[in-house]
Parts: sequence; structure tokens; C-alpha cells
Amino acid sequence: MSLLDFIESYFANSLVITTIFAFCAVAAALLVIFSLGRSSPRLRVGVLFTLFSTVVFGWVFVAASFVFCNQFLGLYTTAGERAVQVVLGLALLTGLVATVPFSVFVTLSVPRAMIKRLEKDSVSAQEVSCFPLERIMETMGLSGLALLRSPSDSPLAYSIGGKRRAALVFSDGLERLLDREEMQAVVTHELAHIKNDDTRAKIFISAYRRVLFFDPALRLVERLYAREKELLADEVAMRFTGKPKALASALLKISSNTNSVACDLTSSISEGDMRVKPSVKERINRLLKQTERAQLESALPEAQQR
Repeated sequence: MSLLDFIESYFANSLVITTIFAFCAVAAALLVIFSLGRSSPRLRVGVLFTLFSTVVFGWVFVAASFVFCNQFLGLYTTAGERAVQVVLGLALLTGLVATVPFSVFVTLSVPRAMIKRLEKDSVSAQEVSCFPLERIMETMGLSGLALLRSPSDSPLAYSIGGKRRAALVFSDGLERLLDREEMQAVVTHELAHIKNDDTRAKIFISAYRRVLFFDPALRLVERLYAREKELLADEVAMRFTGKPKALASALLKISSNTNSVACDLTSSISEGDMRVKPSVKERINRLLKQTERAQLESALPEAQQR
């Protein structure tokens, strides 16, 4: 009995086919939910992250199946169906054991290392000079924020970390360029990334996408996720500031004054991300629509009183 015979028998088994079908069914259901949730970046972000995790688990399951088929070839020769069940169970277990600890380690250790490096290379800032952060952070439920200032003349703002430990970097050039409301909108956008744990999700996705570089589906999900998380951060910033026009104005100013310098608001920190972020035009259009909607909603009560 050869290894090829065992592999063919394994993947032709009804239990294995059902398992693979279940993976495909979950992925298909998530794609349907994603397509229906066009107006909700928060829903789409959650769906995309779940879809990415499902695809990763599926690949680990397949790889583990091949490995265990080789390991239990002797058992298949003597026990047949029993060997298939053993390999299937071990492959599913390996999918959990192999992905969960690695994911936790990467998403916890990498942001900490990045924050330490930023704190070492950047100047600490007590607050953004145009407004204090304490009220916004308290409202968002954030703590442990290292506020850092970059001496760069280019308009620059980005954040790293999660709710309990994070760093937010902004440049002198950004503060000189924007007025008070625009600066508040930009900082709130970055705090939204922290609130949504976007750094950890990005590291998780980037790590597995590099390991599974041959899968174009993961690249597509990564692109869609990068787009939706920016739209979600805009949405959260609008909700906490109530001034979508200020964020739109800030985006326009930053875009007009940024060449090749990375900026989380208009491009990204890495060249790869610049290809997956939503366009500034798209984000501004969404923000302006929100402004028009807010104006209509505020004008409606006045019209009813008349």
C-alpha cells in the first residue's frame, strides 16, 4: 500500500469531504454576508477577519493531513477506515494547536517591540498642543497610550498597539498644517485604530499571508480588510467627534501636502499597504455624504417646528 493510495483514500472519504465542504460553506456564507453589509464597515471587517482565519485553518488542516497520512501509512495498511479517522482528528487538532499559540504570540509580542522602538526613537509629548486627549481616550475606553511627537516637517500620523498598550505618533508638520478641529479628527481616527485593535489584526494577517504566499484569496482578503478598517476608523472618528467635514478637510490637506512620505491617514507605512488602502477621494466622498446627512437630520426638527 503506497502513500499515494492512502492520500487518495483519505481525501475521498465521506468524513473528510464533509469537513472540507464545511470549510467551503462557511467561507461562502461569510462572502454573502460581506456583500450584503456594504453600509457597515464594522460588520465587513469582522467578516473578513473570520474569513481569513477560516482559510488559514483550512490550509493548516490540509498540510497536516498530508503529514499524518505519511506518519500513519502503516496503520492504514492494517486498519483502513480507522486510520482515516485518526488522521482527520489529528489534522483538525493540529489546525487549532498550530495556529492559536502562534497567532497569540505574534499579535502580542510584535506590537510591544514596535512600541518600544518608537519610544526609543521618538520624542514624548504630553498632549497635542491644540487639545487634551484625556476626555476622548476616556470616552473610547483607552489607556496606556504613549503619545509621541516626530520632528518631521511632513504631515504624519499613525498608531500601533491595542487598548491597554499603544503608541500614537504625530509630526510637527501635521500640527502646523491642520487647524484644531482637523487635528482632533485625525487623532481620533488614530485612536479608533487602537480601539479596534487594528495593529494586531494587521500583524496576524500579514504573518499568515507571507507564509501562505501562494494563495491569491488571502491577498484579496488582505486588500479588502485594509480598505474596510480605514473606513471603519473614519466612521468611529465621526461618531466621537461629530465632525465628518473636519476629517475630510484634514485628509484633503494631508493628501495635498504629502509626496512619498508615509502617512497612515492618506497612504500607509509600507509600500505594500499603499496598494490596499482605500483612496483619499473615496473616503472624502463618504465623509461629505455623512456631513450632508447630519445637516439634513439637524434641519428636520426645525422644519417640523415651523
